Amino acid sequence: MSGVFFSIQALLTLFLIAVVVERCRALLFVAPASRTFVSALAESLESGAHAQAQRLARALPRCWASRLLLACVQGHPAEQLEQTETTLADLRLEAGARLTMLRVSATISSTLGLLGGILAIRRGFSGEGLLSLSAGLAQQVALNQALSHMAVGMGTAAFSFTAFALFRGAARDLLAQVAYTATRCRGVVLAGASA
Repeated sequence: MSGVFFSIQALLTLFLIAVVVERCRALLFVAPASRTFVSALAESLESGAHAQAQRLARALPRCWASRLLLACVQGHPAEQLEQTETTLADLRLEAGARLTMLRVSATISSTLGLLGGILAIRRGFSGEGLLSLSAGLAQQVALNQALSHMAVGMGTAAFSFTAFALFRGAARDLLAQVAYTATRCRGVVLAGASA
């Protein structure tokens, strides 16, 4: 039974590593842009140089500020405002994607580590199997297994909580950047609609 918990912990840890790599790539490398770039986008848009703003946005098409700006300048003014709001809502959802999963996984991994440790100790001290023939060996093996389970569980939980804290901060920074861009886009769209 102890081996099952260890296997589940190992699978959970591998799954978490995959989620962390994906979130790291999305939130820290693909989505953000420098403040200079975002300011240049906003200034180009506000000055009426829409073609220049589009060229800048197409230079970094996966950057969230670029995605928002490209949605803002397509179609008629009513469509532009709707596209801006839709893209903004999508980006907000994308910012928080899989963050709750990291928090829940941290709780599950620490619980699995504790349960695996308890089961290993219980099995070692129950006096069953061939190990019970050697005095003290069963208890020593059980304690080693219990510590291994708990270490993997706590290590995975610490990894998850650290990643969660890092990515939550990165998501907040990105949302602030996107909110700045959205405010500028709305102003341009509303000014264009009233003209």
